[in-house]
Amino acid sequence: MKVQNEFDTKNLQKMDRQKAPRFLTLLCILSFIGGGLSIRSDVKHLFYDSDIDTDEVAFNLNIEGEGDMQSFIQRASENVIDFWIEKQNQPKILTISTMLLALISIVGALLMYRLNKMGFLVYTLSNLMIILISYIYYFNNTVGQMLIAFQFFFTAMFIFMYATQLKYMMAKITE
Repeated sequence: MKVQNEFDTKNLQKMDRQKAPRFLTLLCILSFIGGGLSIRSDVKHLFYDSDIDTDEVAFNLNIEGEGDMQSFIQRASENVIDFWIEKQNQPKILTISTMLLALISIVGALLMYRLNKMGFLVYTLSNLMIILISYIYYFNNTVGQMLIAFQFFFTAMFIFMYATQLKYMMAKITE
């Protein structure tokens, strides 16, 4: 048992001195940027009180075109307006929870940058929770559905790319 602990300690010291591969570093930097922008947006939303005058928006929405194309653009524009109004009126707890999950996601990316496999689990779970919250709250709107699909695609892509980098990480448990 003592020999095993010595081996683990030597491996941990060796891994601490290793640098993250370039691709993993790039993924982490992109995750830091994305998480930071998400937190910035949520903080702005928490302290920005927006009163949208829907009548004024609908009045200024002058769409030119013919027949089906005009009605399609009109419906799409109305969906965007409805989504924006719904987003502005979302409960503060929803904003706070997505902000905290984005922060946890950044912590997961930082752990992976330090070659800790636990970061992959933290990153994956926090991002899947963000998608779940978005799905529950925004699924009834067409624009919300498109944004959820976009968010799911990029999250799945990042999780897959991080999974390819797991071979460079170790399961580190700090005491």
